[in-house]
Amino acid sequence: MAGGGRRLPHRSGGGGGTRHLRLPSHAAPWPAAADGAAARKPPRPSWRERLRRAPRAALVVVPWLALLLLLLSALARAWPRQGAAPAARAGLPGARRCVGWRETFYCHPFARRYEGGDKGCDDVIIPQISGYCLCEGNITTARVTCGPKRFTCRQKCAELAFNPIDGLALPAPISCPYDVPYNPDSFLRGLTKLGADWAPDLEAARARAAPAWQAVRDAIQRHGIRGATVPGVRDSTRDFVREGRRISGATVALVRSQLDSLLRSAPPYPEGAFSGRGVVTVGGGVKYLVPAWLLVHQLRHLGCRLPVELWFPPDDFPPPPVVESFARLGAACRKLDFGPLAQAPPAGGGSVDEAGPGGGGEHGGGKEGGKKAKKSGGGGVERFALKAAAVVLSRFEQVIFLDADNVPLRDPAPLLDAPEFNATGALLWQDLWDNTVAPQAEEMLGVPRARWFPGSFESGQMALDKRRHWRGLAAALWFNAHPNFWYEVFTCFLGKGDKETFAYGMAAAGEEFYVMPAPPAALGTTGTSMACSPRTHLCRDEFTGNTMVQHDSRGFALFLHANLHKWDMRLPEHFSLHYQRRWQTLMPGRVPWEDWMKRNLGYDLELKVYEWIRMLRCMPWWEAYYARRLDAGDDPTPPLDGFHELVRGIELDKLYRAGWTGNYQRLLEGATAADAARHAWNRAARPRLAGLGLARRWDAGRDAPAAR
Repeated sequence: MAGGGRRLPHRSGGGGGTRHLRLPSHAAPWPAAADGAAARKPPRPSWRERLRRAPRAALVVVPWLALLLLLLSALARAWPRQGAAPAARAGLPGARRCVGWRETFYCHPFARRYEGGDKGCDDVIIPQISGYCLCEGNITTARVTCGPKRFTCRQKCAELAFNPIDGLALPAPISCPYDVPYNPDSFLRGLTKLGADWAPDLEAARARAAPAWQAVRDAIQRHGIRGATVPGVRDSTRDFVREGRRISGATVALVRSQLDSLLRSAPPYPEGAFSGRGVVTVGGGVKYLVPAWLLVHQLRHLGCRLPVELWFPPDDFPPPPVVESFARLGAACRKLDFGPLAQAPPAGGGSVDEAGPGGGGEHGGGKEGGKKAKKSGGGGVERFALKAAAVVLSRFEQVIFLDADNVPLRDPAPLLDAPEFNATGALLWQDLWDNTVAPQAEEMLGVPRARWFPGSFESGQMALDKRRHWRGLAAALWFNAHPNFWYEVFTCFLGKGDKETFAYGMAAAGEEFYVMPAPPAALGTTGTSMACSPRTHLCRDEFTGNTMVQHDSRGFALFLHANLHKWDMRLPEHFSLHYQRRWQTLMPGRVPWEDWMKRNLGYDLELKVYEWIRMLRCMPWWEAYYARRLDAGDDPTPPLDGFHELVRGIELDKLYRAGWTGNYQRLLEGATAADAARHAWNRAARPRLAGLGLARRWDAGRDAPAAR
């Protein structure tokens, strides 16, 4: 037979026909039947034959069976039994006893702790929750988001015996001493030819500014607006402008009359009271001292030679050791004790022009977090007017004002020589939101709506020439003296505070200003907000911004205004191991921030910030200063609760669905047709119908529930 061998008939499992398997040619043939029928199978061996063959088979089977039993026994000892803590095996020191499940907010294991969701060691961890398993010795494992999962923490802690690399210790808080010594001379050496304005005569500066302040203060107090009212407080649910309600004609007439009179009688610029250039910021207790410390150090690190003034409310003025530390860096600490702007209210009643809500925050709720704005003790300026007062009272004629939580990326001094500043004497920056000023402000301010800037303003950075804008600054102070009225007129809940008062003060006075053309970018994280499907349990990262990136007139990034979550001492001991970066992603474009820093800065800015906070913590005067501030009523710095907290920012997509508009919309990703429909409904139709009682008002808890 060709091919060397013969074919064996084989029935296909699929039916139909007979297939043949080729056998080798040397294979013995089946014995043929005598009658020529098909070959039969050989007879089955007898039981005696099988018994004779058994010992030889046992030699093969028994060893394998014994090995299988040994493996099963080992697995049984390692696997945690219900209700029993696993013991660490000899030679496997990674095994840990379970402490329990620690749940976190926002679908991220490094987000803020949610104690209400903590579970026991034998509770099954399922999708839609995030957190980690805590094992003995403060070791964590199974650090998971809200994605698919099913396990118990007892099981995961026991698995550390076989995979100890999954274990990560909880961080210890920062302590002293710090291995990077504090040496400001290391970056002050490059600042040559330091002027006498780094060591000013502050008493003389105060004496020159006091008469100017008194003149402006008297003019403001002569032009009260007692009796002026607005239809309501503007918050995330109610907004009288969106609902189409109007400020009364009587209020419009009163306010217009008083503002016109103020501008006509405003005192002239006080010649000789101010001179030179400098940076101005406002400090406070622990909450604002930490970012102010960072601001001054970053300015000097960038080579900025401008002198700095830090203004404090009288009750928050720091002790001499703190003042001396700032003075060494050319930053003078000054006290805002020049007397309040507003008249004291009559006994037995308040009015709209008294100190009230609205603290100047950039992203809703005000800097006082929606609480009643406080007056500064000791005869000082009201807190809501601190920024405007610091600009007016500073010894400089040309001022770069920076919020304490602003981190410059480049030396800002060239702003004062920019052509735009030379032409107008004022540089302002845009906010993320559209203009939401009440329409009746057109008549109250005497400024046609066609001349209004279409967006809103962000006052975390400003460059101002006080000589050229003295009347406009007086008007801004007047606005801030009546916050309950003007803050409601100027803006919705997104940034209610002083930020619009400077632009509209200059506009009312007929003074020009320049608005930087580049809208703000956003810097934040992509892990603190996740959209999770309840059906598939799959989650998608969503961007949340915590810092605004502001640009110069050429479009280059210049400032990082970290206006959500102030810098504080709640830091881990080891930066590389436990620190959760708040600056991860730059929008638009999802640009990795670390890559951006390498290309544009050449150093790790967030590491610099961490180092300067560590150095502040280890200053010899810090402990005494912190204890003094706690006695004065400052909130204590919360301890680390679990991991260093990943900062959560503002969720722009939810604001879009709520109907708010602005240049923030260029930062959105993945908006759907359904999102656009909700945006259109909540922007126009719903507020008007709600004002008439024909629809329910938008409610954050009902219409845009936040991730827990």
